[in-house]
Amino acid sequence: MSAVDVAARTRPGDLTRAEAADRTRLLRIDGYDLAVDLTDATRFTVVSTIRFRCTIPGRSTFVDLLDAQVEQVLLNGRALDVAAEYDGRRLRLPDLAAENELRVVSHSDYATTGVGLHRMIDPADGRSYLFTQFEVAHARRVFACFDQPDLGAPFTLTVTAPAHWAVLSTSATPAPTVLAGGDATWRFAPTPVLATYQFALVAGEYAVVAADGPVPLRLACRQSMVSCLDADEVFAATRNGLTHFADLFAHPFPFAKLDQVFVPDYGMVGMENAACVTLSEDFLFRSRVTASMRDQRTDVILHEVAHMWFGNLVRIAWWSDLWLKEAVVTYLSTRCRAIEAPDAWQVFAVASGWARAQDEEATTHAVAEEVPSVTAIEINYDPITYGKGAAVFRQLAATIGDETLVRGLRQFVHRYAGHAVTLADLVATLGEAAGRDLGEWCQRWLCSAGVDVLRAELTSDGDRISTFEVVRDAATDDAPRPHRLAVGCYVRRPEGIVRTARHDVLLTGARVAVPGIVGERAPDLVLVNDGELSYARGRLDPVSVATIRHGIAEIRDPLARTQCWGAAWDMVRDAELAARDFLTMVESGIDAEEQVSAVQTLLVRASAALDDYTDPAYRPTGRARLAALALEGVRAAPAGGDRQLCWAWTLALQATTSDQLALAERLLTGAETIPGLTLDTELRWAILRRLVACGTVDVDRVEAELRRDPTAAGRCRAAGVRAAAPTLAAKQEAWQLAVGSPDIEPELLSWVLFSFSQPDQTDLLAHFVEPYFARLDELWRARVPELAQMLVVALYPSTQVHADVAARTDRYLAEADPPAELRRLLSTRRADLRRALRARAFDRAAGRRASP
Repeated sequence: MSAVDVAARTRPGDLTRAEAADRTRLLRIDGYDLAVDLTDATRFTVVSTIRFRCTIPGRSTFVDLLDAQVEQVLLNGRALDVAAEYDGRRLRLPDLAAENELRVVSHSDYATTGVGLHRMIDPADGRSYLFTQFEVAHARRVFACFDQPDLGAPFTLTVTAPAHWAVLSTSATPAPTVLAGGDATWRFAPTPVLATYQFALVAGEYAVVAADGPVPLRLACRQSMVSCLDADEVFAATRNGLTHFADLFAHPFPFAKLDQVFVPDYGMVGMENAACVTLSEDFLFRSRVTASMRDQRTDVILHEVAHMWFGNLVRIAWWSDLWLKEAVVTYLSTRCRAIEAPDAWQVFAVASGWARAQDEEATTHAVAEEVPSVTAIEINYDPITYGKGAAVFRQLAATIGDETLVRGLRQFVHRYAGHAVTLADLVATLGEAAGRDLGEWCQRWLCSAGVDVLRAELTSDGDRISTFEVVRDAATDDAPRPHRLAVGCYVRRPEGIVRTARHDVLLTGARVAVPGIVGERAPDLVLVNDGELSYARGRLDPVSVATIRHGIAEIRDPLARTQCWGAAWDMVRDAELAARDFLTMVESGIDAEEQVSAVQTLLVRASAALDDYTDPAYRPTGRARLAALALEGVRAAPAGGDRQLCWAWTLALQATTSDQLALAERLLTGAETIPGLTLDTELRWAILRRLVACGTVDVDRVEAELRRDPTAAGRCRAAGVRAAAPTLAAKQEAWQLAVGSPDIEPELLSWVLFSFSQPDQTDLLAHFVEPYFARLDELWRARVPELAQMLVVALYPSTQVHADVAARTDRYLAEADPPAELRRLLSTRRADLRRALRARAFDRAAGRRASP
């Protein structure tokens, strides 16, 4: 596709790779001076001064500035005609000199969509909170800039705001100069060289907590959420990460301090703004959560801390290498947490499974692929970029050795500190450390899509193995990937199913013999990727399948058990294991899981099996089984413990029979209690949502619950409960709120979408199939990319598992000829629907075979 074609099929004003490359050749940015006035409650003013050089004097270029009211533009002291040069997205800069100074005075509305400069008024106390979110290309929503990652520069910031506000940015917060009228001005020191998306501004009536560490540390959050701020735990995880990564990279922390701010209305989990990380308020736990959720928060903290070196100190040159910073950091943060957390690699294995599931679809993509425009990168924040990319780095560690990999990463960070990098830079540096050319290895692993399927082929002579080979069904035949892995043989003994042998294997072709296994006792279970060292799907042989079907709880090694659960889940999705049989496995095997993260994963998958892959006629029975299992678990688990809480949440989500729903209502009203179980805020909302969705209680109960929780979060939960109601009027109201409000807050939108598509309300939801396709183009083009993607995916009629919906999708794709990014999202949803059709048919047939 040509540059002209790319530009024509992206959102207006979006930057193409060709345009970015032209600016890279033409410009050198010396610095940004930003003066931001936040004293107006409805809009903000920015005076942007950019000093830059032009390698070809006389040329023209453009600066990015989106939807602003531009008051004045001075280029080298010369006033430009705003009406002639600014189209609402780009400001043309004609006749550049060798050295230039651009001054732009602009006014913009605060955002409510979580990108740009977002402002939120806390309904709990009326206080104001602002924060920026600039990745991928949202800095242009706030100030005039060259909004691409390789054109980095220092930033000097001046902020005028109410004097009682907290103001945070990349540089340390200075003492303010108090002005007449209750305002003040903060003048920040210049930052190191940063990409525009790495710079941050946070301002408002935040509560701030400071602590010592390897560098000065601060946490900030809304004042109404201070009681939920686990400052000691967050600081401890942060200090651990700072010490670990400074040692790993052999480089001190690259900034003067580190602030972490929990921000409202956030559409992301976290963002690695340089020295001023923003985190979702979901990690300010309003209710009791399991240790697994706290571990997730620790993972995110470590991830963002690692980015200070790998992503900020060394930054990517273009979005084609988004994976580079995200995959490496995902692997390294897991490696850090695994030092103290025994289940870190189990969680990593689950994430790799999500990546493999996506990688099997025709709509998958390579980890490293050319990105023709900013639009194209938005949908690559996915399990391929994070999960598969990280798994590839674990395979690289197994291939060249962990010490060699760390040595190469250290060399990379030192060599490219302050610079923008590409895949070629990383490959060359790691190759130097390994003493070998890694170009072909990386090409095969990173630049091709799909997942290899590995299986064992073995024959036996009596009870002894006579031949054993690992066989690969390659994702690509052109350049097969080399797999360095381990084969584990497990045997059933009185103490359980235990590993009796483990053999290292290097697979470079279609198959490889493993002579060391010959002569051993024929195993009850073979794992061809034991320990999840390589990124591949391990297909179980028939004996191993029979073993896990009936005895998965007997497997002693937790990681091996996790891999077997993953294999069983793959079989459900591939219509090789009935969803109802997976539920039976969960019933018999879940008590073997000691780590709460494993318990939660199994319960999530059991629920997904019922929603997506079970014959709808069996679903009420299956739900009742799972809810009965949950009730048994709530009563039997240690009172007040994590397992009890996991089971309580499952009961809240799956209660189906009249007795189960009546119990849920009694728990909600306090008419009945279970020892150790406290119905705190979030669990109450979950139970109410289920009761409303099943028609057991009236939606009017929402108002009473909202009076108990009159917070921003409560408002979002209440909207979600209303969207779950089983009436056409409720669905129409939720639909209009989601699709008819372009400026809806991300958190509110996510709760409405989460509750709208109830699997047991297919008749009601059928009314929205045609409206969905009729509004698709508008939803995609008229929303900020993050919200557009959320709407397209969540509102796809996935509850309507019928061939005609797949055909309707095909017709839209053919007639509308949507942009490539929207096409990929829709094609993926269509593939999921067809997978569900096959799995449901398989489950239905299994039910018929089991019937007398």
